[in-house]
Amino acid sequence: MPAGGEISWVLETPGSAAASAHSRSLYNETGARKRRQHQKSRKGCIQCKQRRVKCDEVRPTCGHCVERKWECEFPTTATRRKGPALSPVSSVSEKQPSGSQSPTPDPTGLEVGSRVWKHTQLLSCLEKLNVPRQAPGDYSAYQRQDALELMDHFEDTMEPWLGSPVAQSMIQAHGVQIGLKAPYLLHAILAYSASHLSRLHPEQPKYSEAAKTHFTRSLQAYSTELVYELERGNANALLSASGILAKLSFINTPVLSNEKMSAPPVPAWIRSMQGVRTIMSTPTLRKQLEGGLLGDV
Repeated sequence: MPAGGEISWVLETPGSAAASAHSRSLYNETGARKRRQHQKSRKGCIQCKQRRVKCDEVRPTCGHCVERKWECEFPTTATRRKGPALSPVSSVSEKQPSGSQSPTPDPTGLEVGSRVWKHTQLLSCLEKLNVPRQAPGDYSAYQRQDALELMDHFEDTMEPWLGSPVAQSMIQAHGVQIGLKAPYLLHAILAYSASHLSRLHPEQPKYSEAAKTHFTRSLQAYSTELVYELERGNANALLSASGILAKLSFINTPVLSNEKMSAPPVPAWIRSMQGVRTIMSTPTLRKQLEGGLLGDV
């Protein structure tokens, strides 16, 4: 600092070396201004990631989930460290006492069977089944993302709407997870939920559209399963779908008129009841039911 405590300023004139260095730091070699570097966060909750919205990452429940009353769950990520990588089995066994069973591993890091896990698996399954993400140009129409609401409504409805209390509790607790491997049951569940919501909210056409879409696809897949894949079928899924399809047909759920059915036009309730007879007359399927999930229903 100069004598007398005065502050001296350095003036950079255009063309000087200091000004040129400062200019080079702001612009790249092509002359374009450099973008400010920032770190992209990947620590948001699963729900915000599925819905493609920015998560504030507040734990245990982020702001979006609090506002919309979603079940907030953050992905579990293992801390990386140097050294030989541990296999999933060995890393779990270190945390588990001897003799205890480790939880079922899942590539997503989510607990198998949890609500968020079901949401993730449901969207993935519907994508594989070619259910459109959204109707082009019509944002009020049924979209793939709406299936999450249908699933939640199906599992959370407390009023009796699926037959006996035992049957209802069984299908609500296990139906979606079984349906992930049996598309005809998954479509039947979504159609039944959409049909109920359509009666509760007739002003929203997306529910009636969803009921038609999933009911049609369920009938097609169910008929194909009975004809071509019966011996390898899942008796619990077939019997559950049969009951739901019969109820849908009795409440006059329409089918899509532009979809071609694989069989001649037969009332849906007749086809669903024929499925029950076919299941009970097939030894391998009947054996599955004995002592199985729906054995006491």
